[in-house]
Amino acid sequence: KDDSRLCPAERRALKDFYHSVKGAEWTDAENWLSEYNIACNWKGITCNDNLTIIGLNLTHNSLSGKLSSSISELRSLEILDLSDNDIQVSEANVNSFYGSFRFNSKCANSHLLVSFGRELFQKRLDSYYI
Repeated sequence: KDDSRLCPAERRALKDFYHSVKGAEWTDAENWLSEYNIACNWKGITCNDNLTIIGLNLTHNSLSGKLSSSISELRSLEILDLSDNDIQVSEANVNSFYGSFRFNSKCANSHLLVSFGRELFQKRLDSYYI
């Protein structure tokens, strides 16, 4: 379980995310948590040529619950689109989420675009782009 080759941090972060937003109830959870597929083959995940996760797009997929802070472990994430779902997001949660990426900018790309589908947060998030 603690062997990073078999269970990389990104995969653990995605597993936590899946459970926190009720993955068993999603409209389409193709390949999620499959031990026989790399995370790059899971529904909504985009990877670069090095198989590093750079995008997570699960719009309109019946996600609900609270956004897990473990999503910030996806250090190379460029796009996170969870719009048109029922995820509970508070301003404190968003500030914490963005702050964790901001302080890890050496590991991340030059920007991160996030959509929770709530205009209030989208405006607030503009000031956090790295």
